[in-house]
Amino acid sequence: MDRARAKLGVQVAGVVAALGALIASWGAAVIALRWVRLGAAGARFGLRLLTLRAYRRCPDCLRVLRREATVCRACGHRRARR
Repeated sequence: MDRARAKLGVQVAGVVAALGALIASWGAAVIALRWVRLGAAGARFGLRLLTLRAYRRCPDCLRVLRREATVCRACGHRRARR
């Protein structure tokens, strides 16, 4: 009887350990994916920051235009002269 209980205890401990490892690896994968997304977003932000003076967005269609452009090539919006 005692051996059967001990064997059952070892099996239960093994299942609990396996479930814990599975949950931990899933959590690590979620965290890693979040860091990858943040890294890509950070790279895009850095690129936008570097080219901030060279480009702007059209107020009508939100397309990216060169800073010196006076007419949007997509929607035809005219920029007011300064």
